[in-house]
Amino acid sequence: MAEPMHTEGVPTQPQTVVPDENLLNHGQWQRHDKFWYEDGSMVLRVQNLLYKIYIGIFTQLSPVLSEILSIPAQLAVGQLQEGTEAWPLFLAGFTIQEFDDFMAYLSPPGWKVTDASEQERMFTGLLKIADRWQISDARAYAITQLHLMPLLPSHRLELARMFTILEWVEPAVRTIFDGKLADLTSDDLDRIGYWVFVLLVKGKECMATELQRTASVAPKIDDHDWSCKKPDACAETFKRLWWEKVGRRLLHPVVPMKTFAIRWEVRTWKHADLNVACCDHMVQKMELKEIEFPDEKIIDGVVQAISNYYLAL
Repeated sequence: MAEPMHTEGVPTQPQTVVPDENLLNHGQWQRHDKFWYEDGSMVLRVQNLLYKIYIGIFTQLSPVLSEILSIPAQLAVGQLQEGTEAWPLFLAGFTIQEFDDFMAYLSPPGWKVTDASEQERMFTGLLKIADRWQISDARAYAITQLHLMPLLPSHRLELARMFTILEWVEPAVRTIFDGKLADLTSDDLDRIGYWVFVLLVKGKECMATELQRTASVAPKIDDHDWSCKKPDACAETFKRLWWEKVGRRLLHPVVPMKTFAIRWEVRTWKHADLNVACCDHMVQKMELKEIEFPDEKIIDGVVQAISNYYLAL
């Protein structure tokens, strides 16, 4: 059957259907005390409340909404039409609070809330609706505002999974790896999920193993500078300083050194048996990633695995 033709989102002919009796209003649902506009053009239902909205505003928000609202159905018998108070269009999957916040977002003067927890709730609800209905501007706005809030990394991973915000995965993983997995609460684990937690545990174990290797085994000076008169003493001094000034700090139980800071540490070394040019050459290799430390690759691998998992959901 050919699809009905439309002009500017206004249907030419409603579809004739017989609705479930549970979708009809027999007085069991109440009008919203704020978002019921008498001159509105369509009635929506969220849980047990009715909203009368301006359909033109909604259909301009996204193609998905335009499609949802542009073809009302009509009873096979009688004159009832979907989108009226007698037969409101039911919006499943949203709570009244979420839809109220969405309506407040659309209605001047918008939100006037300063409490952080209330803001988090509103932006999360807005993100949920904007993601479902593909309202790109509202989705970007909600993500930006949530990004600025001090959310727990486990919460960021949860939102990244729910709404495919892949740019949040790496900073959340890095924050979790900076701490101890044992410090994660049961709420954190519920948000993260079993499979992602397994990835974090494996990544953390690999990092601990590689960190011990990095701390214990200094990079070898393969090519000493021409000005180095005592290459054997220079290499031995570099190895000793590596353990004293890098290795021990990498393994510090409370405030371990980050591997990206190693080159800054090596650049400061001064010793009678250590050639400065040889030392600078090693720093240059680190900056050019000719000498790499595996923790960054491990983090990149964990981030990629989590991102691929979220994309596959």
